[in-house]
Amino acid sequence: MVEYSNMDIMAWAGGFESLEEAWCDLGLRSQTGDGVELDVAAAAAMWRKAADRGHAESQARLGWCYMRGDGVEQNLELAVKWIRKAAAVGCALAQLYMGMLYSSGLGVVEDSAQAEAWFRRAVDQGLAVARLMLGDLVESRKAAAAEAEAAAAAVTAAAVAAAATAHEARVREEIETLRAQVAQLQEEVRQRAAGGGDGGGVNGGFHAAAVAAAAAGAGAGPGAEAAAAAAGGVKQEPGVTPPAVKPEPGVKRQKTG
Repeated sequence: MVEYSNMDIMAWAGGFESLEEAWCDLGLRSQTGDGVELDVAAAAAMWRKAADRGHAESQARLGWCYMRGDGVEQNLELAVKWIRKAAAVGCALAQLYMGMLYSSGLGVVEDSAQAEAWFRRAVDQGLAVARLMLGDLVESRKAAAAEAEAAAAAVTAAAVAAAATAHEARVREEIETLRAQVAQLQEEVRQRAAGGGDGGGVNGGFHAAAVAAAAAGAGAGPGAEAAAAAAGGVKQEPGVTPPAVKPEPGVKRQKTG
């Protein structure tokens, strides 16, 4: 690191209102190599001298050195301490730095509202770069809001689609259940129509009864009556003659042969 003697500093300070102003300017030149040897450590040392004596711009620049680790060991806590001290007394550069810290979350909790407030303070003092930073912040906030809105819309659409899919699945399940029930009923009807292995089933029984009634009403002989009884499912004992059908009063039986 370049060492400057007190005589060098005093000579340098000739064109400045105060020694602190001279230290601050020498720090700027050491940082860029403007007229002196480029030495970031020497720059930080000059700003530290002025910062210790309350020079706000030097405090802000020293804080930024700690933020980046330029000429000093990086220390975010010290960075925020020096920058905030300078911003509190109205240093526009420090206010710009505070806005940058809050917008990026460096050394502090990220806070867009705080960042905007600090940027606006620097803008009010005519710092052009602060106006650009403020514009970028506002635009990024709008973009973030639009992105969040689009994401919310996508989530809602996905939820609606999922609900529709679940509903469709339930409906399909109900349809399949109904189809199975209908098929079962159809099979039961077919089995009943075929008799189900019970000698003609319900329809067969009705048919046999009808045959028996027809035979009895026609006045058929004993053999016919037996046949009708057999058709109707009535078992006739061997050697037993079924009783003759008694005619109604006033009705004569016709003789046969």
